[in-house]
Amino acid sequence: MYNLLTLSNIEDYFQVQSKRTKKGVYFYRIIGYDEETLKFFRKYQTSAQRKGTYINQTIKNPDMEDIQYLSTIIRKEFELNENNIKQEVGIWLKFLSANQIKLVSESIYEVLNELQKKGININILKNTYIKFLYWLKYKFENSIKYIDQDEVPKILYEGDIGKNELYMLRVLSLAGCDVMYINFLSEESYIKFDGESKYSMRIVKEKRQIPQVHFSKIDLRAIEEKENMLKKINNAKINLNTNNWLTGDFLEAIYKENETRNPQNLLEINNMFIKYIGIDNKEEYNNRLYNLKKRLIVKGKKIILIEKQIENPTMEEVNKVRFSYKNKEDIVCQIMQKIDVSKDENINNIIKKEILEIINKYQAQNLAQIYNFGLKLLCWIERYCKKLFLNYDKRQLPILIYYGTCNKIEATFVCLMAKLPVDVIYISPNKMDAEKFKESYITDNAKIIELEKSIENMEFPKNEVKERASTVAYSAERELDQILYNDTGMYRNKQFKTCKSITLKTTYEEIAILWKEEAKFRPSFKVEENMVVVPNIFAKICGVKNSDGSEYLKSIQDMITEDTILIRKFPYIKQDAPNEFRNKVYKFLDNEKIKIEEIKKCKEYKYGFLNNNTQDYILSKIQEMINLKLILPNEIAINQKITYTLLNIDKQILRMIQQFDFTKNIPKIIIIDVDEEIPTVEDCILLLFLNLIGFDIIIYTPTGYQNIEKYINSNLYEEYQIGDYIYNLEIPKFKPAKGRSNKQNFFKDLFKRRN
Repeated sequence: MYNLLTLSNIEDYFQVQSKRTKKGVYFYRIIGYDEETLKFFRKYQTSAQRKGTYINQTIKNPDMEDIQYLSTIIRKEFELNENNIKQEVGIWLKFLSANQIKLVSESIYEVLNELQKKGININILKNTYIKFLYWLKYKFENSIKYIDQDEVPKILYEGDIGKNELYMLRVLSLAGCDVMYINFLSEESYIKFDGESKYSMRIVKEKRQIPQVHFSKIDLRAIEEKENMLKKINNAKINLNTNNWLTGDFLEAIYKENETRNPQNLLEINNMFIKYIGIDNKEEYNNRLYNLKKRLIVKGKKIILIEKQIENPTMEEVNKVRFSYKNKEDIVCQIMQKIDVSKDENINNIIKKEILEIINKYQAQNLAQIYNFGLKLLCWIERYCKKLFLNYDKRQLPILIYYGTCNKIEATFVCLMAKLPVDVIYISPNKMDAEKFKESYITDNAKIIELEKSIENMEFPKNEVKERASTVAYSAERELDQILYNDTGMYRNKQFKTCKSITLKTTYEEIAILWKEEAKFRPSFKVEENMVVVPNIFAKICGVKNSDGSEYLKSIQDMITEDTILIRKFPYIKQDAPNEFRNKVYKFLDNEKIKIEEIKKCKEYKYGFLNNNTQDYILSKIQEMINLKLILPNEIAINQKITYTLLNIDKQILRMIQQFDFTKNIPKIIIIDVDEEIPTVEDCILLLFLNLIGFDIIIYTPTGYQNIEKYINSNLYEEYQIGDYIYNLEIPKFKPAKGRSNKQNFFKDLFKRRN
């Protein structure tokens, strides 16, 4: 008889006898399931149906006619005798070899002997014996005729089990069959008869329910094809050397053949992935891009230029690749099967590899969204990659140029192209357009080349324009600028056009120390790729230190600088204050995006007197306010309130914004709130906006009353409790700061409270 072996891996079931550690078989019961186990069940079922037996319903018992026939073979006076059983098995199962008969009879005797020891009487043993013989011939012939061979026959029993069926499985196991018992819900029926787990070993899986799709419906061939495909995909590799070879101007390097880009390693494919962000001299920029496209075409380079945004797939494109699906795995698999854009299978497999990663990262509420997302990517791959890789020659890499704004999926597509033997250049004169790459589903490894300025809505050049020539002195000055003000910690006046503010967490005492410091001397100040990070102060100071009102007012006087606006009372902007944008603002909003160019063209627009950089900066910060959703509560109309409020800012504040040099003195707002009046939502919108612009803001609240927290989350500013609360404090006329020409008129405007 055969020994019961222990699995080291469930796939051990399929080892032939000669490869097993010793002569033996496996008998396991698996309770519950997971997706991988279902695939194993299907594989095991296939094996059982070929050499073995699959049982998923109660085994039919012998009827009276069968019993009478068997009684002619079995001795009338039944006794548990191994020799008798061997003779009767030999007569009954004539198709077995002598050794197989020996194994079966010994196994039957062993099980009946175990039952007798449990107190089962001879009549029941005889009935059990008859069932064994009947089932062995009429149910398990396809199993026992293969015992004692190198390939071990398989028994698969699914569902609840009766005692005689379990004893039968025990016989088959001892005789040389691998046995697996599975029950998706429970092992209750099994342990009634083998509570000590003598016959089998137990494996428990996570899911305890009937599977939606039974394992018998699983297509093993499809799984094998998928596994082979995944294996090829995982092994796919292109020796891609992105940007590491690149020196000098990429606009010249792009014309080089692959071999001349990195002659030291001819096995690598040397591609580039460039983000060319912003704009410098408009005429020169126009001609630079125009000539780039023109020269590439003249040199016979294979080039695709995508302008503005990628067009959605047409119905014709969709219909060519449309497919049905049942689950996410189905979607991924079918998309990968449809990708065939190059004669080079390695390129196809790299695309599949990236698609697999992208869709696995994609978060969606339902399968339809995943399907539509995947189908869009597939259509774009078909549309562009087939053209790029037609007659592909690695000596002359194809080129994809994407010009203009992009969304998350378009940024992902651009990054996908850069994973292939393709030169990819993303160009946008508007620096904000590149922000979507931070959300891409593929890691971005682009080299960023950022120019000084940023503009919106400039089309890709259709022709050359007349340029202005630079004098020798002008060029020398620009060159000197690069030497003096590039990564030296020195900054020329108005060197930077935009900034990102971060609010400092300080002690109360540190506020007075930092208040008059220039931005560049404050902690956390830095410059990142032509963007200044300005550390500013946004504080609410409650109470009066030592209850000394006189000293308290003197400390406020000391904080007033030449660049300070003093607001003596809330509300600063009254809710019924005139605002020409209030009833028209809906025209300038598209969902949560402001229409900057339309705003600039409308007759109500008040900021046209400011320089273009300041206008663009203000409008970009209005958009940032909307995006960040900072105002409480985040009601439906809040975007309209933000827009019309911030398009109606005081001229004095506008001048201060234009004057603000992000590396130097920081403009300031001081508010003194001594009564029960609370700010309007418009007040809080303005304060948060100025905080984003980079202003320092302090709200002195000697009463300790609530004010800005009604509309501004407390984690956006620092609150300090410095002493007892004082009420009815009279605010004097503070003296203006010294040091500015025409001070009297300046401060007359500066301290003027808005009506």
